[in-house]
Amino acid sequence: MVALLAALASSGAAERIEGRLRLTDAGFADDRGPVLPMFCHYGDAFSVYVREPERVRRALDSIAAAGYDGIRFWDVLGYRAYWRGREVTPESFAAEDGRRVEATPDYYAHMRAFLTDCRSRRLKVFWSRGDLQGLGAAERVRHVRRLAAIAVAVGPAVVGVFEACNEAWQNGVETPAEGLRLVEAFRGGLPGALCAISCPSGASERPEEIAAWSAGGDLWLVHGFRGGTPVERIRHIVDVGATPPPGLPYGFQSEPSGPGPNVSVGRTEDPETLCAMALMALISRQGWCFMSSAGVKSDEEHARMPGFREVARARRLLPSDVMAYARRVEATRSGVLTVTGSADDPPRCDLAVDERTGRFAGLLYGGSGPVTLRADRALRADLVEPATGRRTPVRIAAGATWRVPPYAVARLLVGRFVR
Repeated sequence: MVALLAALASSGAAERIEGRLRLTDAGFADDRGPVLPMFCHYGDAFSVYVREPERVRRALDSIAAAGYDGIRFWDVLGYRAYWRGREVTPESFAAEDGRRVEATPDYYAHMRAFLTDCRSRRLKVFWSRGDLQGLGAAERVRHVRRLAAIAVAVGPAVVGVFEACNEAWQNGVETPAEGLRLVEAFRGGLPGALCAISCPSGASERPEEIAAWSAGGDLWLVHGFRGGTPVERIRHIVDVGATPPPGLPYGFQSEPSGPGPNVSVGRTEDPETLCAMALMALISRQGWCFMSSAGVKSDEEHARMPGFREVARARRLLPSDVMAYARRVEATRSGVLTVTGSADDPPRCDLAVDERTGRFAGLLYGGSGPVTLRADRALRADLVEPATGRRTPVRIAAGATWRVPPYAVARLLVGRFVR
């Protein structure tokens, strides 16, 4: 038993992506094998970099030290008054309120230096545009082609994901076809880059919307549900992952709920919930981006955001190949494990199961009152606190039950069914 749990613990996801991020039939991978992508949102990073590069370098050092694979940022800002004083753009344009936003001097030289600083810290970029309303169609394509050339010069591996435009539907890219043109322009200069069009056009993130805004990309994007309760936010992650677009099984939660006042729609301050959401995404074949107030406007330090370090560590709790597990089921309907609790507020456990080996990883969440696990197949596992990593050994014989210790939001269950 001790040997089994030690082996499971040591199989956790490795930190930091080596070489180029890619997709395989078994999920995200790097030069060594399967990976579970974990990025930190730093939306105004480039805008601040052209003004205060040392400040950004310190933030990048903090993000790298925490163990994130990279950052998500926007390379054009200023159309909306929200970004007054943080404008950054390769071309001049008229803003929403009529003011003139001048082109940033030496824009592309700054970009090359910025990417070089990311690469030197082994950080990749989830690269997006914030405001494209002021740039014409030809200017956008020209811009994206120059970005690809810079990435080649710095080193193609610095690009983790290229996104045509953040929230494209409200930031100047009105149709998926327009977004796809930008993706194709970038791919033309940097073949093999992982590309996506945009998140869908509203809070509902219906499957048909995700499919429409993903066609032609390599993966699909969502911003995640920011309303409701912590349980509803976790549930949305697994539900949206259960209905991916045709031919695109893998996605990315690019702007999920997070802590701090700059997270404009819904906030999550609790580290346990933040870690549980990230783990549910990875189990559901979605990369994760830690969102926070500092990740929108970086007037605050990322390291001061609740959950910043805990979320970065959370993926260590999962097997690095969990996205390859073929079967994804809600436990009570799985035929292998049943979860019971209050009839008025039942708990839920969503599992990824590798039927060949019996290995599984799942998240137990929600419910009020006592929660009990009944094993239809014998199992040996760890029940893990998402934010601390503390483990409770679990061993249940076939047909037997086990009372789960009380928890506030969620617990990770990682182990193996024993024949």
